[in-house]
Amino acid sequence: MPTDIFLIPCGKEIAMPEMEYERQQAFRRKGNWPSARIGDQMVVMNATNGTYVDLNETGRRIWEMAENPTTIEEFCDRLCEEYDIDRASAYREISDFLAVMIEGGAMLPVERP
Repeated sequence: MPTDIFLIPCGKEIAMPEMEYERQQAFRRKGNWPSARIGDQMVVMNATNGTYVDLNETGRRIWEMAENPTTIEEFCDRLCEEYDIDRASAYREISDFLAVMIEGGAMLPVERP
């Protein structure tokens, strides 16, 4: 599994929020962030303010799964199947990714239907 789940273009730096989520917490992406796949990567953009994020292959997979409410446990299951990564590392990487995407307004925690 690549270690850099996401890339912030244009030299922008985002402080990594210290967040930890319950493994059964569900998340989904927000609707005002259109995306375009470029090879194994994906660019997602906030249509309202023009903010964008360049996601690598792993970030792209999380983004795709988050079209519908998905729990951290489900993200972990899928990424551990697809990549050579242990569950503890996957959980940490996914939590970091979600914290940045929530901070940037691209994803949000939701209740599971």
